[in-house]
Amino acid sequence: MSLLTSYEIDWNNFLQFNGNGVVVATYAEIYKALVKKFQDIWGSDIDLSSASADGVFVNTYALIINNILLSFKKFYESLNVNTATGAALDVLCNLTNVTRKSATASTCPVVLTLDNSETENYITNEIDLVDINGNIWIARNIEGFILEPGVPQTIIFTCSQLGPIEAPKGTIDRLINNDVVINIEQSQDANKGFNVENDSSLRKRRTQTLGSRGTTVLESLSSSLLSLTGIRDVKIYNNDTGNEITAKDGTKIVAHNVYIIVRREANITISDATIGTIIYEKMTPGISTTKSQDQLQFGISHEYQYVQRILGQRIDSDIKQIVYWKEATPTNNEIKIVITPNVYFASYDNSTAKKIAQKVINYMNNKLLGENVESRDLWNIVQYADPKFRGSKTYDINNITIGGSDIYTNPDTYYGYTKADYEVSDEEETRGQVTIKIN
Repeated sequence: MSLLTSYEIDWNNFLQFNGNGVVVATYAEIYKALVKKFQDIWGSDIDLSSASADGVFVNTYALIINNILLSFKKFYESLNVNTATGAALDVLCNLTNVTRKSATASTCPVVLTLDNSETENYITNEIDLVDINGNIWIARNIEGFILEPGVPQTIIFTCSQLGPIEAPKGTIDRLINNDVVINIEQSQDANKGFNVENDSSLRKRRTQTLGSRGTTVLESLSSSLLSLTGIRDVKIYNNDTGNEITAKDGTKIVAHNVYIIVRREANITISDATIGTIIYEKMTPGISTTKSQDQLQFGISHEYQYVQRILGQRIDSDIKQIVYWKEATPTNNEIKIVITPNVYFASYDNSTAKKIAQKVINYMNNKLLGENVESRDLWNIVQYADPKFRGSKTYDINNITIGGSDIYTNPDTYYGYTKADYEVSDEEETRGQVTIKIN
């Protein structure tokens, strides 16, 4: 419904407050109100067209009023976390101890080998490489890198540009400094960084944090860990029974203990002290954390001895306060999808098959820690990945398996699928069928 519904204008209606917040008149409504006022004063035959000076004045005056009202509306909306954006949203979130996650850089391990033609060790504090797209990758070490002739050394390089910069294996292949001969081998894709957190994601994370903060000890602990830049997911086993229980990864959890599992982004480093301190300070006194079993297939066991401090001074004690947690590492049991192309299937360069694979990879890699997967879950993903041709299906699904089975029991970790292979059958019974293998 229009704010100004007739020429009988109440000038107070240009700015109103209601249950939805602040409502301001539009430019067209302001212009109509001014035209009516001028006609009341000077007569209905006054020339207010854009060709007259009076018309230009009314038009400019309406535009000025509209800009003032819109500025006020924007200011008012910046006071509400649901409508605030940019710096205003940062301020509101900071009041609840939630900060926007900054952009991170892509990282990649690269094997460097000083050429045997070099007669002396190469010592430097910084090594700069460049990939085929011109992106610069930097490795720095205050203590210095020491490269010996013929001895390979793995070094972690960080992209100079923040954000999800891609560098498939073999693309980081040149040394910027050419005064020494170094052989470069990049055997794996770079771990992509992240752009700065957008407003929608920040607003959602603030809501989740406030919703769980203080509700229970474990939910408060989970929220605090998730607020760390680089922690993507958290799972906590709470054994509040009087008997020992077993986690899905085989770890035995004794009575009245908790078992904490975190998922960390591969390209972001978080110190054990940071995670360990949060766990200890959020836990109820007397509740211990469980150490992962010795033979972990998909995880790394961490421990941290908490040091108590008062006014910044260390308090020594004979009692060791040690907390334990598991850092999950990805699993990627092969997903096999078999489809039969129809008439309109886009086989050129496997475009449709690549789209299917990417949809499945995105779905799997975003599942929660320890979440099981059934083939019927993927059936819907594959089905809706069909681009269709004028509403007609371009393929039929024959079979989907995960690790050769219909159900995959997740051993308390996350999925890390990165690539897919495509095969077209030449056998008589299955001729033309496309098999997509995702790993």
